[in-house]
Amino acid sequence: MTSYDNEDLIQIEKTESERDLGIQVSANLKYNAQVSKSASKANSMIGMLKRTFVTRNKDIWKKLYTTYVRPHLEFAISAWNPYLKKDIDTLEKVQRRATKISHAIKNLSYENRLSTLNLTTLEKRRIRGDLIQQFKIVNKLDIIEWENPPNVAPPRSGRRGQYKRELTKNCAQRYNFFNNRIACEWNALSDNVVSASTINQFKARLDEHQSCHSGSVTHR
Repeated sequence: MTSYDNEDLIQIEKTESERDLGIQVSANLKYNAQVSKSASKANSMIGMLKRTFVTRNKDIWKKLYTTYVRPHLEFAISAWNPYLKKDIDTLEKVQRRATKISHAIKNLSYENRLSTLNLTTLEKRRIRGDLIQQFKIVNKLDIIEWENPPNVAPPRSGRRGQYKRELTKNCAQRYNFFNNRIACEWNALSDNVVSASTINQFKARLDEHQSCHSGSVTHR
């Protein structure tokens, strides 16, 4: 056994937030720090692109936005999906700003700008991303070693097994944990969507399912 003098010991500093695999994780498991960082990076990228490109053509700016800006708002989003309205609004404001750059559509409402550009809100895209991630987990394309496995009710009356939310009390963080927030959305999908054999087939069927329930805009 090796003994150490007190002067050799290093005290680990206590912090309220640390960066882990590119995500800012706070002690209270709220993601306002990560949201702020993502929005700041995305806004900085918009500023740089506006200085670089003179054109305000809507099709070109859609491509610039989806290629260089939106990825900052969606990096590893299934791990830190925001659930507080102020955080959701912070991210959405970036897309609102980006869709107003084109002079041809800047005076339209946000909903009409999205429709013209064939885009959806970031909130809807996060739901889609969660469902794609769930498909990967169910089909063991992503292997998860659960501490507490998802709660699935046995199939009955010709219906597949239904995912059940955990009973949580006074804990918004746990209530909005992946397995909980995905339950209702996944259960609402038709068997045709869930039974897809590939990710691309699942995405195509999912987009068709969602367009039938929320309008004709596809997810890009």
